Amino acid sequence: MLATRIIFITLCFSFYTGSKGMFTPLEIDNHPCQPENLKRAIGYICNTNGDIICQNGWMEPVDSDNRDPLSPCSEPICTNGCEHGTCVSPDWCACKVGWEGVTCDICIPMPGCKNGHCTTALECHCDDGWGGGKCDIPACMGCSNGYCAAPNDCMCFDGWSGENCTVCMPAAGCQHGSCGDTPLTCECEDGWGGALCDMPVCEPACVNGICAIMEGAENCCICETGWQSASCDTCAPYRDCPNQEADACQLPNECRCSQNETDPKGLCNNPQLIKLTTT
Repeated sequence: MLATRIIFITLCFSFYTGSKGMFTPLEIDNHPCQPENLKRAIGYICNTNGDIICQNGWMEPVDSDNRDPLSPCSEPICTNGCEHGTCVSPDWCACKVGWEGVTCDICIPMPGCKNGHCTTALECHCDDGWGGGKCDIPACMGCSNGYCAAPNDCMCFDGWSGENCTVCMPAAGCQHGSCGDTPLTCECEDGWGGALCDMPVCEPACVNGICAIMEGAENCCICETGWQSASCDTCAPYRDCPNQEADACQLPNECRCSQNETDPKGLCNNPQLIKLTTT
């Protein structure tokens, strides 16, 4: 009797388990609408008839190879798409590096880009007036004698002025001159001399006199007493000397005469007169 019961139980177990020795699960256990599966569901619900209904923002993957019978409606929907990213939840894009925005369509400039913009990820195209790898160097046109403090704002070095620092400034006090190509100098105009070009110059130079400015005429020498000629280098003989020629003196107010000179006043070759003129 015991042996008969054991054989009966073994036959019943084989009937229910099949050749693999396991219970065959019911089809309802593998259905996505089974309660245990619905607890984990995100993108779908089921109606009373066991029909699958996708939630708003979810759909079945377009590629049938990516569909999971136990996890339907697994692909999120981003209404406006994700241009440079991946849709990870309804209307929520995970952007790639270098992109931002709701649809990942806004590029992010290169880190450190100060005065520039981008057209694609991690670029730095400089705005007008800026240069350098990070668009942090201001640009000025023709700032050759200064430094560019801001776009088109040239700060001149000492001795230079003007919008582009191209105007040379003369030395302080330079009256009749300019600086030429070297700042803070004083190159005199014609007819002027001295460190500040404030002294008139005569040609030829005044030997025994000073150069004076003559309005409407060239500069001329004003001779010291006893000197004459254009450059004040010729002595003037004594006013009453019978000889008024150039050989009448070697120093001012002398009176040197030849033996043939008429000398009623006794001025010719007078040692006292010569001595007077030398003291």
